[in-house]
Amino acid sequence: MSLLVLSGSPRRISKWIAVLLAGLFAGSCSAASDPSRHLPLAVRELVEAVTWKHYPVVARYAVGTDGSLAGEIRKRSEAVEMAESEVVDVAVSADGDHAAVLVRYTWYTSRDTTLKSGHELQHWARARGGWYIESIGPPVDPAARRSPFVMEEDDDKSPQN
Repeated sequence: MSLLVLSGSPRRISKWIAVLLAGLFAGSCSAASDPSRHLPLAVRELVEAVTWKHYPVVARYAVGTDGSLAGEIRKRSEAVEMAESEVVDVAVSADGDHAAVLVRYTWYTSRDTTLKSGHELQHWARARGGWYIESIGPPVDPAARRSPFVMEEDDDKSPQN
C-alpha cells in the first residue's frame, strides 16, 4: 500500500488540493446535469415499485398528476399479481425534457392463473431536477396486448384478461 506524500511548501500543496477538488466538483456537476443519466434509474425504480406494490415510490414519481395517476396504478395493481417487468426501450426527446418509455409486464389474476404479457408506453417529463411520469398509454403497435395499467377514456377500469 502506498501513501501519497505531497512535498513542497504549504502554498504549493494547497494549490494541488484546490486543483484536485475543482476536478472532482466539475466531474460531479457534469454527471448531475445530464438528465438522461437519471431517467433509466427513475424508470427502473417505478417499474419495480409497481411490480412489488410499493405505492409510496409510485406516488413519488407520479407527483405531477395530482395523485390520480398514482391512485389509478394502485387500484389496477391490486387486481393483478405481477410476475415480471422489463423496460424494453427508453427514448429521450431532442430537448432532453421528455421521454417515451416502453415497458413490458407479465401478470396473472387470482381468478385466472393464466400468465399474460402486455406492453405500455409511459410518458415522462423532467421537472425540479428529476423525472416524473405524466401518463401511461397503449403501445404504438395496435396489435400488441396492453398492460393492465394502460388507461383510456372508454376503458372500464378493469385489467385485461
